[in-house]
Amino acid sequence: MISIIINFLENETDMAIREACTEIVVGLIRSEYITDKSIIDKIKVLVDTDEEE
Repeated sequence: MISIIINFLENETDMAIREACTEIVVGLIRSEYITDKSIIDKIKVLVDTDEEE
């Protein structure tokens, strides 16, 4: 599931879909379902890119 979300964040151009994916992944990190630091760092870079736009 995480790889699908990362794929959406990397390739999807629709901001509504990207925002939905971001909300899901933030919830997974907060609930400690995602704990791998390298995955969290990758997601952080993808989400930070959205905030700049």
